[in-house]
Amino acid sequence: MTSNSDHEAIGYLRDPDTGATMAMLESVPDERTDPYLHVFLHGQARRERYSPPVFYRRSSSRGRGMHRIFLSDPVLDLDVDCSVGWYLWDDEALWPVIEHFATARVAAESLNGVVWHGSSAGGWAAIRNALRSQLPALAIAVAPQNDPRLYKDFTEFSMLAGDQRAATPFRLSDYIHENSLRPQCCIFTLTNDRDHRHLRDHIYPLWSATNHSKAVDHRIVRNGQTHGTMNNDVYWREYGAATRIFDNVLTHRTS
Repeated sequence: MTSNSDHEAIGYLRDPDTGATMAMLESVPDERTDPYLHVFLHGQARRERYSPPVFYRRSSSRGRGMHRIFLSDPVLDLDVDCSVGWYLWDDEALWPVIEHFATARVAAESLNGVVWHGSSAGGWAAIRNALRSQLPALAIAVAPQNDPRLYKDFTEFSMLAGDQRAATPFRLSDYIHENSLRPQCCIFTLTNDRDHRHLRDHIYPLWSATNHSKAVDHRIVRNGQTHGTMNNDVYWREYGAATRIFDNVLTHRTS
């Protein structure tokens, strides 16, 4: 880790046509030593512990020479009883705003692409964004859902899912089967070895859909843990492995 200082500012991404907004934090280092733009997407946020905005891995990513963007799911501002939303609320309006914002930052700093970080629900969103973005993209997803509707707490969001402002959840594996991975897109997942139900319902379908791609790596962390957070030391060690795969894909497809 470097000794860089990071300059942080909280703001909002906003669609001027609909008024849809998403809380964000942007962090810029004194000296950038990492060649990517990093976008962090949180998972389920227990409302008894967290009040929005919620920013994923803010502390452990500090001082790494990274240009960082943290996005807080707008569903947390919408309903105090909903702790998980997969970034589906106002997605039709907000995704073009997010993509434009990321594209501008990548171009301004001549960055190599975007790393989407996410855990659980945020992992689903990270993979989804990497798949649909036009930028070179790596998703690093800790225990991502493959299908939000199979997650045990989807009932919280299901009351909102029928609203016209809510995007429709879907299986990532179906999307990959139908569209394949676009060039310059990588997926890297990490799952605890005792997260048995999650491995069965979510990770294995993703494995099947991406079985022969050199741009994808699914790893099981042998730590005896179930579904939940992952140790920061493990995460950032595996970040190095993920970016090596990404670098190889970018080098191969741009040479």
